[in-house]
Amino acid sequence: MFYAITEQGVKKAYTRKQLNKKLKGILETAEFKFRGRDAVTILNEKDLEFVQDKRRISQIPVQQLYKRDMTKVLIFIVMLLQFILLIKG
Repeated sequence: MFYAITEQGVKKAYTRKQLNKKLKGILETAEFKFRGRDAVTILNEKDLEFVQDKRRISQIPVQQLYKRDMTKVLIFIVMLLQFILLIKG
């Protein structure tokens, strides 16, 4: 079991991935203290904010990959407008 002790209470999960989802952050294995089969970490407000910021920062490159390129659409619109002006004139 993985436990995170925060100022809001104790969060527990069976895996580190589940605990990361509950905390909306990224915790590394090195950040835990192992007590037998259990892993425990103590987070104050600043630590929790840092863990959540790590997740936000890690998602930025992924969001940039799926950003849609609008240049082809804009070129098509400009060509269409030029064609309309050619027909009218």
